[in-house]
Amino acid sequence: MKKLLIIVLTICMVVVAGCATAKKPAAQNGNGTNTENGGNTVIDHTTKPGEYADGVIGENKSESSEHGDGIVPGSVYDKDGKIRYDSGYATEAMPAVDIDYGEYPVDVYVPEPVYPGGIEDGQITAGTLTAGEIKDLDDLAHWLTLWNEASWDNVKKARGLNVENVIAVKAAPMAEVKLIDGDNTLYTAVADIYGNAYLLYKAADNGKAAAVVSGSDRKELTLAPGAVVELTQAQAVSAAKLDLMLMIDTTGSMGDELEYIKVELKDVIERVRKEQNIDIRISVNFYRDEGDEYIVKYYDFRENIDDCVAILSEQYSNGGGDYPEAVHTAINNVLQHNWRQDAVKLCFFVLDAPPHSEDEIQSINAGMLKDVESMAAQGIRFISVVSSGADSDVEVLMRSFAVMTGGTYLFLTNDSGIGGDHQEPTDTQYEIEPLNDCMVRVIKDYVFAK
Repeated sequence: MKKLLIIVLTICMVVVAGCATAKKPAAQNGNGTNTENGGNTVIDHTTKPGEYADGVIGENKSESSEHGDGIVPGSVYDKDGKIRYDSGYATEAMPAVDIDYGEYPVDVYVPEPVYPGGIEDGQITAGTLTAGEIKDLDDLAHWLTLWNEASWDNVKKARGLNVENVIAVKAAPMAEVKLIDGDNTLYTAVADIYGNAYLLYKAADNGKAAAVVSGSDRKELTLAPGAVVELTQAQAVSAAKLDLMLMIDTTGSMGDELEYIKVELKDVIERVRKEQNIDIRISVNFYRDEGDEYIVKYYDFRENIDDCVAILSEQYSNGGGDYPEAVHTAINNVLQHNWRQDAVKLCFFVLDAPPHSEDEIQSINAGMLKDVESMAAQGIRFISVVSSGADSDVEVLMRSFAVMTGGTYLFLTNDSGIGGDHQEPTDTQYEIEPLNDCMVRVIKDYVFAK
C-alpha cells in the first residue's frame, strides 16, 4: 500500500512540474493584441500543411458594444453575417442598411443606403470601376516640387512626414540595399526586378557623408536631394514567386463601392492566377475601427486561390462611426504575415479614410511610419486603391507610403459614375482605365521583366 502511494505521489509531482514549465499562451489585452510583444500581435506561422494562421485583432463581443451576442448595435447582421429581423432571419425582402452619416467629412457626397448581403453575383461586371495611377518614383524631381506644395503642409506637419529626400539606386535585381552612416543604418530597401531601389533620409542630414551598400558593392556619397547611385548594371529578371496581399477597409462608408470593388478584385485574382511560370500566394484581409465587430480580420497567404475568392465574397461593410479608421493597426498587421523572402511582395491597400490622429492615439504617427519603413526593408510595396470620400490627408499619406516602399498610388475616379465623389489628386496628369486592368498591369510591371 505504501509503495502504491509513493508511485501515485511521484506521478502527481511530474504532472505538476510539467504544467509549471509549460509555456503559457500569450496574454491578450483589451484590443486583442499580444501583450508579450510590446502590444503588437504576432501571428503563429507554425501551422501544419493545409492549415493557416488566420485570426481577428480586436474582436468585440462585449455587452456594451454588441449586446454580448456579437452584433453591432443597429446592424442588420448577426455575428455570422446573416441578415436578421427581431423575429428571425430574412427570407424575402431585405431592409436597407442605415448609412452612418457621421463617417463622412463635410461636403462629401453620401451614398444612398445599400442592401445587406451586397449585390447578387452577376449583377455587377468587372471593369465597371475606373481608376488612375501616379507613380511618383518615376519623376523624383517632380516629387520634390510637389512636396513643397503649400496644400500639403498641414498634413506633413501633423503626420511627421519626411519623404522629400529620395536617393535612386541601381543594384542587382531584388537585392537588399542600405544607406549607412558609419555603423548606423539610415534606411533599408529591396530592389525591384529591374534593380531599382529607393533610399530615404531626413532633411537634417543633407550634406553629410554616407554610403550605399548592397552585398559587396559600395559607393560613398554626399547626401543631397535627387542623388543617383549606380552600384551595378545587372539585367532585369522576371520573378519566380509572387506574394499578393489585399488589405481592405470594410467600414460603413465603403458601402457605396465595396460590392463593386469585390467584383473587381476577384477578377484581378482570377487573371493573375492564370499567369504562367509564377508561383502565386494570396492573402485577403479586412479592417474596420476600434470598438467595431473587429479591428483587423486577417487571413494567411494561400496557394488555394478559390479559398481567397470565397473569403472575399463573404465580406460586407459595417461599423466605423467616425471618419478616421484603424489604418495603423492594419499596416502593422501587414508585417505580421509570413511573406516569402525571395518573392515579389505587393500589398494593395483599399481605403477611403485616414488613420486616427495624434490627438486620439498617442504616438500613432511615429509607430505607423516605423511600420512603413519596415515594409520597405522587407521589400513589401505599398500600393493604395483610394476610394470615394477620401480627403487630402489620405492622398498625401498614401503617396508618401508608396514612395517609401517602392510602390505606387492608385485611386478611383468619377468616370464610372459609381459611388460618392472621388477627390482629384494634386496632379491631374494621369490616364483613366478600368480598375481591374490597372491593377493587373501594375502587378505585371512588378513581376515580369519587359
